[in-house]
Amino acid sequence: MSEHLNQIEKSADRIRGELAGTLRELNRRRHLAMNPRYQIQQQLRKHFVAYATAAGITAAVALGSLVYARRAYQQKNVRLSRARFEAVERAWRKPGRVATKSRHKPIGGEIASKLLVALVVAVGGQLLRKHAKKWVA
Repeated sequence: MSEHLNQIEKSADRIRGELAGTLRELNRRRHLAMNPRYQIQQQLRKHFVAYATAAGITAAVALGSLVYARRAYQQKNVRLSRARFEAVERAWRKPGRVATKSRHKPIGGEIASKLLVALVVAVGGQLLRKHAKKWVA
């Protein structure tokens, strides 16, 4: 009978040890689940390509915007200088006729181009949102 109780006791000790190990593992996982730094690291590891792609695209757009803005600023100065020179030239040749016709697009063309830009931005935003949900999910 004593051997039987010994076996039951060893079995109970083994089960208690397994339960203690399971509880330690659950406690460790609970700490990891509540650790924001760990969660961010896991998300970065899991979705590294998507985050790297988004960062690259953002950097490219920012750089492109800076280049475009600088070029537009330089071209604006060149256009202003050219327009002033042409105005002085016109005034010299025909002092009675200094003004010229407007070089702006007709109002219909302006509205159409702005609507087209708005449409492209809206569709692009929807596509980006759709793919972002897939990347994060």
